[in-house]
Amino acid sequence: MALASITDGLAWGSESKEAALERLMGLHERLVLRTAWRMLGSREDAQDAAQEVFLRLYRHLGSVDEPTVQSWLYRTTMNVCYDLLRRRPKTGELLVEPSHSPDAGDSIEEAEKRSLLEAGLKRLTPQERAAVVLCSIEGLSSAEAALALGVSEGTVRSHLSLARTRLKEYVGRFWR
Repeated sequence: MALASITDGLAWGSESKEAALERLMGLHERLVLRTAWRMLGSREDAQDAAQEVFLRLYRHLGSVDEPTVQSWLYRTTMNVCYDLLRRRPKTGELLVEPSHSPDAGDSIEEAEKRSLLEAGLKRLTPQERAAVVLCSIEGLSSAEAALALGVSEGTVRSHLSLARTRLKEYVGRFWR
């Protein structure tokens, strides 16, 4: 069923297309923002990426089937993030930006672990980071992540294995 069905069979006027986009944004905006933030490590970059993802969705509303919207959004989010990562200047410096302030319930130790993990994620290749974000953080299966990334399931498992090894080594250097 194409997304046109969201508009209750109305013709694709600009108003009905905008209503469809608004509905989909309401359903999936947090997913896109959260995934982009974990890939890019910056709230501002994640917001820019999400804006680009939803602009692309708006352009492709008639060609994306409703049951595959979430996979399409994951794949498009990853592609936008890859583009942004490629455009970043190559520096040897690793900037660590915590994803959020520690909650009242978070211990200092938990906040340090989270910050260390985020720094470790930034050291991974974009493909390794994507596998970790989608499988280990977002909870997708390797088959779902493969569909979202446009690669084979074996490739996702390989990237995930390499990423976990690299993260374990990185975190192990700082946390005993």
